[in-house]
Amino acid sequence: RANSLRELTGAVGVVLLPIVQEYQEFPWSAYTQNNTGWIGTPQEVPGRYVPRIFTIGQEGEFSFGGPTPFKPVWQMNPLPVRPVVNYNMATINGFGYNPQLLEELKEVVTSDIMPNRIFTSVFPNFLTEDSPDEPHSMLVVPVFETVDGKPTEKLVAEIHVFLRWNIYFSNLLPDNVRGINVVLRNTLNTTVTWNLEGKKATYEGSGDLHDPTFDSYCVSTDFEFVRNRELALEAGATLYTVEICPTSELEDEYKTALPVIITTIVGCVFLIMIGAFVAYDEFQRRRNVKVVYNAARSNELLTSVFPKSIRDRLLPTAEETSKANRRGSVQNGTTGNFANFFMNPNKGKLQNFLDGDNSTNTDDEEAAESIVDKPIADLFLDTTVMFADIAGFTAWSSVREPSQVFTLLEKVFSSIDQLAKRRRGVFKVETVGDCCK
Repeated sequence: RANSLRELTGAVGVVLLPIVQEYQEFPWSAYTQNNTGWIGTPQEVPGRYVPRIFTIGQEGEFSFGGPTPFKPVWQMNPLPVRPVVNYNMATINGFGYNPQLLEELKEVVTSDIMPNRIFTSVFPNFLTEDSPDEPHSMLVVPVFETVDGKPTEKLVAEIHVFLRWNIYFSNLLPDNVRGINVVLRNTLNTTVTWNLEGKKATYEGSGDLHDPTFDSYCVSTDFEFVRNRELALEAGATLYTVEICPTSELEDEYKTALPVIITTIVGCVFLIMIGAFVAYDEFQRRRNVKVVYNAARSNELLTSVFPKSIRDRLLPTAEETSKANRRGSVQNGTTGNFANFFMNPNKGKLQNFLDGDNSTNTDDEEAAESIVDKPIADLFLDTTVMFADIAGFTAWSSVREPSQVFTLLEKVFSSIDQLAKRRRGVFKVETVGDCCK
């Protein structure tokens, strides 16, 4: 049963202390001498058992008796390793543990943080290799006399459960969570601190050792051993509070530049997209300017070569082109074919020939021919055609540089063009070599 209790509570040791009045000292000694079988073998009993109730002073002096009522050590787990059976635990009353509380509260009470000398002098086997300096406390469970199966108010024994506080703070966090301080306080103003790193709890020392920078993030809660905390507090019982605080190590784990990096990347992507749109827009603008400029130059060239009446016939108006496109689209159930044919009128013929279609004309061709192949011919009843030729030009140009020949022709024909512009009804048809008509 003691082993099960230790597993359940995480205790390092469990001790039964019967309450023996002064007049019961010798009958108790006789009882213990007749019931030493639980202590060990007959050879082990002398090293673990003292026949009478005894005490050990602060200087290590040995004496029988001690404060009354006696509370001799009896039945413990783990088994003793030195003569502690019948040691009077009444000598260590205190440490925040008041035996009168047991009778008043009729429930478990807790001691203050106990010094390690209690363990080293009386129960050294309760300390493990990794816990000699860690805080421990006693959990005192009252045992009342039972009459006819019903408990009375007479306290007849105490069960002392020695707790290692480190057990309660271990295995609380995942392995990847580090840097949390646990501060344990009690009503006797005793404070100790642990540091939690994953499942491991490390005792930091006495006092409140958490970083005050994180006070606003600390969380406190009561560490409950009693059913009625208010009643226990009024009676003077030792009560505990646990405060949990983060540390700079935990802050560093959750402080990351990832949001800034993601924001920067997204911002750069948007800037690149904006730059691409601006560059594309500028490219289109320059292209359109170039197209308009080339169209203007072509128009100027056409204007300088042909009179308005001829220009209007050579270039179909926008209205005529739109009508031709609509006509071709309605007949063929498609759009845009006329424009393609107008730009390349022989392409459709070649494709039809390659596809085995020997039909001579398509609706698109007819629509285009109605504009492109329309003859430009007018009847003029009173017309004069002048042919002008430079006499001796062939012989003269044969002994001149090409630049000289070009300069002469450019001056002569430019003069003729200027004269034609000033006189209405005069139109230069063409120039061939040194001939102008």
